[in-house]
Amino acid sequence: WADVTIPPAGNTFTAVANGAIANNKAVKLDSDGKVSEVGETTTSLSQLSYLEHTSTSINSSAVAHMQMLYHPTTQQVVAFWKNTTGINTNGSIKARVGTVASDGTLSWGSTESIGSSSSWRSFKVCYDPDQDHIIIAVHDHQYHQLIYSKYTVNSNKTLSGWGSWYVFENSATSGDPRYALVGLEYDTNTNKYLVVYVRDKESGQNDKRLHSRVGEWTTSSGGYVSWGSNQV
Repeated sequence: WADVTIPPAGNTFTAVANGAIANNKAVKLDSDGKVSEVGETTTSLSQLSYLEHTSTSINSSAVAHMQMLYHPTTQQVVAFWKNTTGINTNGSIKARVGTVASDGTLSWGSTESIGSSSSWRSFKVCYDPDQDHIIIAVHDHQYHQLIYSKYTVNSNKTLSGWGSWYVFENSATSGDPRYALVGLEYDTNTNKYLVVYVRDKESGQNDKRLHSRVGEWTTSSGGYVSWGSNQV
């Protein structure tokens, strides 16, 4: 490498200074065409202020798997949970629909039961803006399978559902295939659902890998989700 002078010769200019500039200090070009020394200033912050808020109780019991969605069509929020103290405890899913007043307070409708099975564990929910409905995926521990159903949000702070649940994953053929749902999302670019889950055992062996399925809403036969094959 050849010797290089830094900064290279010739990269200089003459300017009028705004105030004193010390030797070997960086300068900046001001709006009046003059230059001034780059320095730092300290501004005292005023006391932090807090947004006014109020809390509203959704449920008086211990809950798990709390999830919330916003429904833009009715401008309401939907809360889902399980009345349980343990993540892996069986139990049915509860839901309430709420509205947000102009002052920020929440007004909740009545608590609704999403299904009545006592063997349900993890669950995930997602909103499909194209079909304007909610898909709920549930791990049914008793039958070692994943099931789903569809619900719609009404303007009077209630939910309407199919009343039926459909199996989309039970491919583990032996052992005790216990599932854990990781996520459920809807992709508006492809108009498809993606569900991700862990399968604890498969063929009697510990699996614990992430699995997934892609689903698409089909309008025939009253509408349903057509799920693709299990992907690892």
